[in-house]
Amino acid sequence: MKKVPLLLATSLALAGCDNSITTKEIKDLTPDEVVSLCSLDEHKTKLVENFKQHSREHLHNNPQYLNPLADANIEISGVNTNKSSVIHRDNGISQQFVMNDESFDRSFDKANPVEIIDISGNAYNDSIGCSANLTYSPDFLYAKKIEIPIQYKIEKNNNEFTFKSDKIILPYEREYYKDIAPSESQKEWLNAYVKEKKDYLAKLRSASDEEYIPISEEDIVYLYFANSGREFSDDEYMGVFSAKWNNTVDTFEKEDIKKAELQSIKDKVQSYKGVSKIKLLPHIIYPTNDKTKGIDGSNAITIMDQGASIVTRTPYDLEKKGFEYINYLCRANGGIYLSNRGIYFNIETSIRECLLKVPEDQARSISKTFAEHKDNTSSEVTYYVQISDYLPDNRINGILIKEHLDLYNNHYSKDEKKLFFSGEIN
Repeated sequence: MKKVPLLLATSLALAGCDNSITTKEIKDLTPDEVVSLCSLDEHKTKLVENFKQHSREHLHNNPQYLNPLADANIEISGVNTNKSSVIHRDNGISQQFVMNDESFDRSFDKANPVEIIDISGNAYNDSIGCSANLTYSPDFLYAKKIEIPIQYKIEKNNNEFTFKSDKIILPYEREYYKDIAPSESQKEWLNAYVKEKKDYLAKLRSASDEEYIPISEEDIVYLYFANSGREFSDDEYMGVFSAKWNNTVDTFEKEDIKKAELQSIKDKVQSYKGVSKIKLLPHIIYPTNDKTKGIDGSNAITIMDQGASIVTRTPYDLEKKGFEYINYLCRANGGIYLSNRGIYFNIETSIRECLLKVPEDQARSISKTFAEHKDNTSSEVTYYVQISDYLPDNRINGILIKEHLDLYNNHYSKDEKKLFFSGEIN
């Protein structure tokens, strides 16, 4: 943890301290008197104020991303979040919690989560060097506290003591995180957090197919500009969305183009505000000329699946009542990654199971159909995605909600293409 130059200086009346201490030279103080000076309440108050002020400023521009359930090492729906990333695929509950200036401020609402402990000190000729640990144990850091070693100084001039301290800033490094028994407030926070996430996921699952819309590569950029919350300059708008503006170096011509185009560009960006449910279409082996369009009118994004047709080769699981499904975010397969002009759309979390469930009364006939087509199958998958986060580093995060799977005979021409199964992965 970096240190910065001394910046706090406060003259002290030393309330509650033995008056004889104030008349002594620092070098004559006993070890107990040194510690008592280092332990004064007004020193602790200043240290906490220092920590609150500078940590808040730091988190405003540098938020930290926590995973409360992984830190809690608890089980939800039978999946241990601390040992397996499969939680992302089974129920999506493991969402990041953003520790920023706002959540940091809220952590002080009920009680002060900061303590100054393990205070010690050494007397020198003209000053006292104090050491301590500052602990921060907010509600949202389940069974954890952050413990920061701190130093501060007490100087004496003309029988007046002056307190000085370096900036104290919340560290990122995990070495400062210590295990503790969870407090009641931490337990309450975690229970409320889990309920909030489960309610959120239930709402996501309840959305109809019609609420999801196809997007093009260009739409990715418009979505970020409209919904990220970042402030973009007029020149940034022009640089990203105006080919004419980029194709000239003439200052006056650029200004003319900006006057002519800027407002329509901003209006178009604004039309993407609130768009959060998108679908990614299957890559068709024999596409037609009548391609689906994205919001901006250009061709919608299509992607290849990662072996979805293998489902026909997996036996029906009598216990799970379905067929094992292999695609993105199942087994060792990674997520879906899209990008355009420096904006990245990452889908690394899924709430659908890696299981194709079928009605029990149809399982026997579907199993037979799959067995008949296991060596002669192609697949087309539509992906339904909820946008979950817009991050400052040009990233959009999405959650894979469900998939629609169509299975065909392994056709060699459009005329031979025959659908033999259609179902949902959710």
